[in-house]
Amino acid sequence: MSNLAQADIFFFISGVGFLIVFALVVTALFYVIGVLRDVRGISKKVREESDNIIAEARAFRGSLKDAGNKMLAFFFKPFVRKSSRRKKKEESDSQ
Repeated sequence: MSNLAQADIFFFISGVGFLIVFALVVTALFYVIGVLRDVRGISKKVREESDNIIAEARAFRGSLKDAGNKMLAFFFKPFVRKSSRRKKKEESDSQ
């Protein structure tokens, strides 16, 4: 077989191989793009939910602080003197 015929066969086989590899790469890219879109959607949902969790945690912490303050006020109210009561009592006694 002549060198020219061997070169033609080589280039034909390498061209077909290149087309097959190119088709596989394009197919893989379509799948990768689909996966990246799904990841973007999932990360967007995670971001929204984490913002919701943070807001709920802040609200919960605020309600705990309010409940704690109310509880402290309930237990220590008898021990706290209110000057306004004494002043009102003294004013009513003096009249």
